[in-house]
Amino acid sequence: MAVSAALALVCTGVTRAAAVQEEVPTCEAQWLQEAKDGAREAQYYSGLCALFGETGVSRDAQAAVAWFRRSAEQGLPRAQYALGLCLQEGVGIEKNEEEATVWFRRAAEQGYAPAQLAMGLSCSGADKLPPEAAAAAAEWWEKAAQQGCAWAMMELGFMHRDGKGVPVNKMAGLRWLRKAAELGIASAQNAMGWAYMNGEGVDLNYEEAVRWLIPAAEQGYPNAQVNLGWCYERGLGIPQSDEEALYLYYMAAEQDFEVGISNVGWCYYFGRGVDANEVAAAPWLRKAADKNVPMAQNLLAHLYREGGAVERDHAKAASLFIAAANQGHADSQYEAAHCYLFGCGVEKNVDEAFRLLNLAIENGHFGAQTELGECYEYGWGVEVDLERSMEYYRAGAQIIDGEDANSRAHRNIARRYYRGIGVEKNISQAIRWWERGANQKDSDSMNDLGVCYELGEGVPQNLITAMLWYRKSAEMGNTIGRYNLGRCYELGIGARQDLRQAVRCYMPSALQFKPAKAALERLGVENQAMLLAGGGYVIPAAMKVEVVGKVAAAEDIPPVMSIQVTMQDYLPEEERPKRVSDDSAVNPRVLKPHVKSAAERVAELLDKSEQYLRAGEPADAVDTLLEAVRLHSSRAKVMLALCTYHGLGTQPDKKEARRLLQSAMSRCDVWAPLALELLNAREAPREQR
Repeated sequence: MAVSAALALVCTGVTRAAAVQEEVPTCEAQWLQEAKDGAREAQYYSGLCALFGETGVSRDAQAAVAWFRRSAEQGLPRAQYALGLCLQEGVGIEKNEEEATVWFRRAAEQGYAPAQLAMGLSCSGADKLPPEAAAAAAEWWEKAAQQGCAWAMMELGFMHRDGKGVPVNKMAGLRWLRKAAELGIASAQNAMGWAYMNGEGVDLNYEEAVRWLIPAAEQGYPNAQVNLGWCYERGLGIPQSDEEALYLYYMAAEQDFEVGISNVGWCYYFGRGVDANEVAAAPWLRKAADKNVPMAQNLLAHLYREGGAVERDHAKAASLFIAAANQGHADSQYEAAHCYLFGCGVEKNVDEAFRLLNLAIENGHFGAQTELGECYEYGWGVEVDLERSMEYYRAGAQIIDGEDANSRAHRNIARRYYRGIGVEKNISQAIRWWERGANQKDSDSMNDLGVCYELGEGVPQNLITAMLWYRKSAEMGNTIGRYNLGRCYELGIGARQDLRQAVRCYMPSALQFKPAKAALERLGVENQAMLLAGGGYVIPAAMKVEVVGKVAAAEDIPPVMSIQVTMQDYLPEEERPKRVSDDSAVNPRVLKPHVKSAAERVAELLDKSEQYLRAGEPADAVDTLLEAVRLHSSRAKVMLALCTYHGLGTQPDKKEARRLLQSAMSRCDVWAPLALELLNAREAPREQR
């Protein structure tokens, strides 16, 4: 829909013939008569009436442009600016940005702040701003900001903060951004929140960050919604709430903000604020990956590599890992290196693998240190060098209490000491490294500690402690830990013998682990085949189990350590049950991503509202505009404000109309100030018009 049609029809709702029969308010009649007599102010206001729709004046964007031009040619800066806007956006006239700039400049040179803002925007239109254009933009914005133009204050703040067109001056940048934020500009409020979140130019203060982010998020600014969601997710400056975080991410995703889309997928993938559901995560991650969000590309690649939620496709996985790696995503650099190292989904390329691993290390990925260590231990692409591999393992394990500590490095060092590979065999040292891994919540290390306590290797034998370590490992979903815990219940190791509990431990593990499947076969569990084909991983507590087989002797089923397990111990892919693929069956609270973008949906809604207005159905037009406003369309707010002001399709409410226009102005809508100026002029005393 053309903007001119939307603005010109917004207050129609009746035929032009019917409108002419209405009583003509004094101000419109006065402006129209004075405009015909050549008064430039009256010509300007008559143009606004024609553009936005006022009783007794034809709603005609072309007529509006004609009045603006006559006034502009007489030198009225407001009319010159309005004419420039029409030319810039093609409202009532063919789009002509060069001529628009001419009129903006004429108004700006007369000191008109909105035109100075427009001049700055026209100077900064290129993606890569040349220094002279940036300096010109900063100069225009400085003039507009000094006159109180909030949008210009915001732009000038970013220029000072980032050193574009002016020397870097973060303090000056924050001063201007704070002024714009205090005047309600959403992007400036978000910038202030971001500064306090990261301690950029101010002391780190999450409470202050949240104070600025909340009003910006409430105005529908997607960046602020994501930033505030991040604070909710981590409980920084506001009570922790995964549900609130997911809601805010979804609100941002509704506006096609790629980070919001990616974060909704992340929440489903990891189960934050909603039940974990990889099937539901996939379409969100795919949509964000198409927008080149590296985190989404990374998670979607994991789904393609693992299969289940989507059809397994190693080539797609590798392609996504590589795309994210090229954007500097450390985990993707590590995963892409793995693909190149083993030719998984991409042609084998050891040089590229090592290049990516070193990039990942530079970006702080400790797993890459471990991967290089394994390359040197096993001779993957290089000569075997056990000493060098141990150096990489120790480098990967150097942070043991931080978030980035790499438990796989702990396990590898423990394994080397346990078996005496490249170092003197030392089970006590191995146990110390397993304990470090367990402290990092590594389920394999927990299981291996359990084996040591069960067998009394390196520690005094303690069957209860062994069973407790197996339980911790099993509770984290570890396949081998579940199996060993099942053994404890079957044989009465560190716990009372309980064959039903044993089966409940074996069952999830038997979905992919051959020893657990063999245990169920040995025990002769009734309906085992049906249970294994159930398609889920959680066995109901009320499951009825009848054991008809024979319990083995303890010496016949020794404990399994993670370092003893090989790929042959796992079920072939074709034998593994498929996961449930119907997302509604898994989780009824699935948020569906929209097929169309927010911009496309808003355009359709504005077009539909125009059709309703032409058909004389203003109430339906208002309902349609409300739907667009819920998608935070500033243009819809302007149109709805005018309907609300005149009581067209809704109850008249001048206060609400002004609120809507102020909200549109806070999102930097160029037409909202003109509409507000017209409403104010209509209500001004006669002598002030």
